[in-house]
Amino acid sequence: MPSLTVKQLRGGEHTIELPDGASLAELHRAVSEAFGCPPANQRLMLRGRPLLVPADVADASLSSLGVRNGDRLVLVVKEAATSAESSGPAHVAAAADSSNVGTDKPSASSTTATATFADLLRRRVVRDNPGMAPADADSYVAMFSRALAAKVDSLSLDDIERLCANWPTAVSQG
Repeated sequence: MPSLTVKQLRGGEHTIELPDGASLAELHRAVSEAFGCPPANQRLMLRGRPLLVPADVADASLSSLGVRNGDRLVLVVKEAATSAESSGPAHVAAAADSSNVGTDKPSASSTTATATFADLLRRRVVRDNPGMAPADADSYVAMFSRALAAKVDSLSLDDIERLCANWPTAVSQG
């Protein structure tokens, strides 16, 4: 009988016991009972990655998804699903803007945020280096953005949670 620890992002932690061969749907139901959040609003993460069933599979066993006895999962609770979001299976449904979760494709909002960040960085570089050519500023921003993306990609969900928990302190001291 697999025993899993599920920790809610910025919340409590529960140990969940499931029968051998349990499916992801069974895990979602058990998490719903433990945390009181509907399966449609759950996003489960394993080893820093979303726990998703391929679109061509009705429901996969936890073992086929790489979940082992004793694993620790992180629960991210999404806001209440809209009718457009809840049209598919609960474990596959995603917000319209986060339809690329679990892929390398950026969402529309992350693309906008990236462009905004790049613009802010470019203005800062030009402000601090008035003689810098625009092409050099663009090159610097591209290099910095690649280095930042590599660093963010190396973070685990626990690292991100710690960063978010300390963010207000870091910002107020900075």
